This record gives sequence, C-alpha cells and structure tokens, in this order.
Amino acid sequence: MAALHAQKPKITSQDQLPRYNYPLTGKVADVLTNDAAYAKLAAAVRADLEKLLADYDIADRATMQDVLGTLLALDVHDGRYDSALAHIATIRGLDEKPASQSPTPFFRRICGLQVANVQYPSNGFGANPESWVIL
Repeated sequence: MAALHAQKPKITSQDQLPRYNYPLTGKVADVLTNDAAYAKLAAAVRADLEKLLADYDIADRATMQDVLGTLLALDVHDGRYDSALAHIATIRGLDEKPASQSPTPFFRRICGLQVANVQYPSNGFGANPESWVIL
C-alpha cells in the first residue's frame, strides 16, 4: 500500500533523466524511408516517454517541453491531433515568456506545419489534414 503513495523521483535537469537505447538493424536511413521500421521505433520512443511522464516528476520546464515536444511530433505524424493539441497547450503553459505563448507562431515553430487557405475550426487544425503543407 505504501508503494501506491510513494513520491515520484523529481527531475530538476535533463541530466537526471534515464537514458534509452534503440537498437537498429540495417541502415539508419531505413527508419526514414520504411514505414514499418519507423513505426517500430516511434512506438518504442512513445512508450518510453509516456513511462517517463508517469514515473517521474519533471520539474524542469525546458526538459518537460522537450519530452512533450517529441510526443507532439509523434502525435502529428500518427494523426493524433487531439493529443497534439493537448501537448501544445501544455507546452505553451510551461513557457515563461508570454510572447511565446501565441498559438500560431508556436504551432508553426513546433510542428513545422502551415495550414494554407483552409477554413478550420477553433481547435486550430484544418478540417482536411491533406491540405497541410510541410515547411
């Protein structure tokens, strides 16, 4: 019962994070050109980062933004737009500079996406993701 109430280890700098290794077979470029190879690596990275968030109290804002930024990129690639929006909101909330909290520049900077000539709902994502342009 005490284990349920144990405090998570507190992370105050990126140096305190556990390190992960992802063995690859074949060429590194295959991860970028082979959907199955990418999916396998992305799933492992996502699982490790989600476990990291569950198991540690990450107090360092920059470290938390880096972790969430990686999950955001994985979400956008996987079409998990609701999760991506939640990560954007959390990352923006961690930013200490109010000017950086503007959604449009932040969205473009993090995702590298630009919505071109699309009428889109208030959630910020275009109704037709195929119309998005990668910068």
